[in-house]
Formats: sequence, structure tokens, C-alpha cells
Amino acid sequence: MGLSVVCDGSEMAYAPRVFIIIPVFNRVRHTLHCLSAIARQTYKNHQVVVVDDGSTDGTYEMVQRAFPEVVLIRGTGALFWTGATNVGLRYALKHARERDYVLTLNNDTHVYPGYLEGLVRRALANPKSIIGSLCVFMDDPRCIETAGFVMDWKHCRGIPLVRKGIKKGPQHSGLKEISYTCGKGVLLPISVFLRVGVYDEDKFPHYHSDSALTLTAQLNGFKVFTDFESIVLSDRYSTGVGAKPVPVASEFVRSFFSVRSSNCLKTRLNFAKTFFPRRKVKFLFEVYTRTIGGFLRRYAQYHFRNRPGRLGRGDDA
Repeated sequence: MGLSVVCDGSEMAYAPRVFIIIPVFNRVRHTLHCLSAIARQTYKNHQVVVVDDGSTDGTYEMVQRAFPEVVLIRGTGALFWTGATNVGLRYALKHARERDYVLTLNNDTHVYPGYLEGLVRRALANPKSIIGSLCVFMDDPRCIETAGFVMDWKHCRGIPLVRKGIKKGPQHSGLKEISYTCGKGVLLPISVFLRVGVYDEDKFPHYHSDSALTLTAQLNGFKVFTDFESIVLSDRYSTGVGAKPVPVASEFVRSFFSVRSSNCLKTRLNFAKTFFPRRKVKFLFEVYTRTIGGFLRRYAQYHFRNRPGRLGRGDDA
């Protein structure tokens, strides 16, 4: 495209095409809600690619009927997040120009109408950059879920740019440079994939492939930012083993062995081997000390505060 009117009569010198890739497995209500939000975007030069990886709740047929403009691709049923995202990404790479973009998004998210327009404007103002969104809780948009991470190479850990649960304030504005980010609302230039390849579905089948790719891109000369003005509302209770509001010990233990959990030992070890090959043990110690400590604090707080008879009753008086 050349000069294009893309939103509300305003123009961009070049309106790149954005391929919005959404991997899904069941949860059709989430998917339809997400796609409805995308349909209301003020930025119109985009193509939604939904990869339905073996849904059994009628997702494929319902999306096809409600959103015929969406590219629907059937998965094998065993792709997980990374494999399904790569299927959509390969479609995008076949149809995109080098100056176009890919946006990765989960189906349990919601975005405001000006979301995509803002992301694209920030990306065009910062060439050779990956722009991540600010993720907030869908049930309480005042609270930040994640804003990306800054790598502390000396101590083998990623430090959150903003601590989870912090209220969004005036200081949370503009672009902030980070090392890596998760895949919920990340705008990546096509040139990133031409340089570093697609997501690594062998080492990171479900979690951490997004972090690994954005960190690899940063190490290859791309800048990574969090855009505090581009907000993704995220359903905090719909993803991951052990993501329930009530801390359950058996769920937590199971999360160490589930590919669908961010705590998965095998996946974390692969991350350590990739980025800390000589300090794998230190990296894993740092990660799991925080993970286990955080769970024990939540577990104690919840069960102590909700103990029958506490303060004369069984609630949080």
C-alpha cells in the first residue's frame, strides 16, 4: 500500500498489513469475544489468522459463520501454543511483505478499538523494534498483570518491569525498553522472523517460546519495548495449570510436569540451556526459589485468612 486512510480520516505514510495470529483450543466464547473486539479496530489493514488446534466445541464452524473474513486453519490437535502460532506465522510469511507485521494474541484477551492503530504508529516511529502491550486484568483493569521483563544476566533472572498486581499509575506511560515479553499482544516486524526464525516448538511447546524469541531478537539487534498506551485485557483465570484463585497444592505440584504450565521443569531447563548454558543450575535455582516461595506465601495467606473461626467468621473481615 501507499498513502492510506486507515482510521478516522487520518493518514499514515505507509499502512503496513498486520497479521493477527490467534491459536485456539475450545473456549469458543473467549474466541468470539476476542474476534468481536478485533472487528471494531480503527486500523483496518489487518488479517486475522485463527489456528484451531482440534477444538471439540464447534469453534471452527462458529468462527467461520460469525467471521467469514477470518483465515481459519485446522491444526493437528497436538500443536500447543507454539506449534499453532507457527502454523499461523508460516501463513503470514507466505503472504506478507518484509515491512509488514505479525501480532500474536491469545483468545482469552480483549482490546479497545484504537489498540492496533496505536501499536502500529509506535512501531513505525521505532523501526527494527518489537512492541509489547501492557497486560492488565480483565476483571480489574486498574491492576497490571505483566509489562515485560528486563534480563539481569549477572544474577540469571528476568526482573518484571512492573510487579504483578501493581495499580497502573501516571508513571506507567509511553514506551519502556525491556529484554523480552510474553506473547499476549506483541507486534513483531516480519524482519524479526527472517532474521531469527519462527518460535521454537521443540524446546518450548507451550510456554516461554515467546520470551525466548523476543530475547533472541534483542540479542540480534532488535529493540524490545513495552507500550503502556497499548492495553490488553487478560482473563487471569483461564490459562495455565495452577492459575486458579484458590492455591491448591496438588495443582501446583502437577504444574512442574505439565507442558501447559509455565512452571514445567523441562521447558525451564531448555530456557536455561539456551540462554545460560554455563549457569543452568543457578538459573533454575533462582526461578524455582521464587516460584515455590511465592506459592507457599499465597497458600499460607489464603488458608490462614480463610480458616473457620478466624476473626469470629470464615471470611476476610
